[in-house]
Amino acid sequence: MDELELLKKDWQKNDKSMPKVSYDDISKMIWKKSSSIVKWIFYISIIELLFFIASNLYLSNDKEYLQRTTDMNLTGFTIITNIVAVLVLVYFMIKFYNNYKTISSTDNTKKLMENILNTRKTVKNYIKVSLSFGVIISLGMIVAMILYDESFKDAVEKVSDGENSTLVWAIIIILLLIVMIAAVLILWLFYQLFYGFLLRKLNRNYKELEKMEL
Repeated sequence: MDELELLKKDWQKNDKSMPKVSYDDISKMIWKKSSSIVKWIFYISIIELLFFIASNLYLSNDKEYLQRTTDMNLTGFTIITNIVAVLVLVYFMIKFYNNYKTISSTDNTKKLMENILNTRKTVKNYIKVSLSFGVIISLGMIVAMILYDESFKDAVEKVSDGENSTLVWAIIIILLLIVMIAAVLILWLFYQLFYGFLLRKLNRNYKELEKMEL
């Protein structure tokens, strides 16, 4: 049992006879925990940005990847999506930092509750934008593969052997969409593992503050 749980147990046991300082102690403990959680949200966003930049630097030196991107007419699309992705990450990283600074300087319980709600909203918006962006990139790559990837089209034609090519193409497209959904699901699970875990802890803090305000 952590320090906050011990304080709550002791405070509830003594109920109204407990000195006012105990209420303040619990409130401060929740404030510190909330500040720490939002700080970790900010740190994770930094790690995401660094990982994204490192991945793109690695791919920019991969001649086979660059040639394949060129063959599929994805060079412009890749540049634009990379720029947008960095801008989105930087924007939300700044938002997370501002949330952390706001919560760290909060000295009012109701204001702390409001800031917790704002932080949760910011994180949820970030997850929605990231997943939507992942879907757009995946669809762009699928379309480019179908239209411009000659080796892919040749492979499909060999499989169909000139017969029922429409059916084969329909099956291939469905399989590609399933792969896209699986990739987006994996990304969602990543966000649930890290951001979702922290959001649940923030939500518990909010509920504790809500009980104390009643």
